[in-house]
Amino acid sequence: HQSSAVVGLTIFYPEQTIDDVQPYPWCIQGTGMHCSVIDTTLVNPYQGIDFGTLPNELHYIHNVFGQPLKVGIFIDKCTDIGRIDNVHFNPHSWARAAFPTAPSGPETWPRLQQYLEENFVGFLIGRTDWEYMRDCFCIFAKTGFHFFDNGGGGGNAVLTQCGSDIGPVAVQVDATQAHSGVAFENSQFMGTVIVGQ
Repeated sequence: HQSSAVVGLTIFYPEQTIDDVQPYPWCIQGTGMHCSVIDTTLVNPYQGIDFGTLPNELHYIHNVFGQPLKVGIFIDKCTDIGRIDNVHFNPHSWARAAFPTAPSGPETWPRLQQYLEENFVGFLIGRTDWEYMRDCFCIFAKTGFHFFDNGGGGGNAVLTQCGSDIGPVAVQVDATQAHSGVAFENSQFMGTVIVGQ
């Protein structure tokens, strides 16, 4: 809730397997102003951080690592500046976990990569006013950065030093605010960029 934070945790779902992916609820969900997730590793949640289902202004996400399987971070209903800084989604966090269900072998790693390229969205961004994103990265995503209208209008964002690597769609822009838009600076993308009307 408002002015609360998740700090310094590693969250792991031991029963999740790449051959039978379970659609668990959001790992972390916030509502209200000033919600933060800091210095946290999300090893293998189905869905990572939800700062969009409920209003979540002035959110702060910093030093978050791991590999969600469906959506990494969802932002929406934000009418006052949010910040996302130093986020790295990479399946090595799960594959290198010292646990029997980790998809680390030569027979499971290709299935993990294929699953991500068919299902995973790194950053799902709806309505947000002046979202600032810096050093945000994902790899093997179906869509790295997806900007869309979830019913409340599009958003605007400034992304610096961000990247999406080895995936079908690096950036997809379906909606933004008419007076602003989305700006990328010093960013790198290895995949398709799609810009809608």
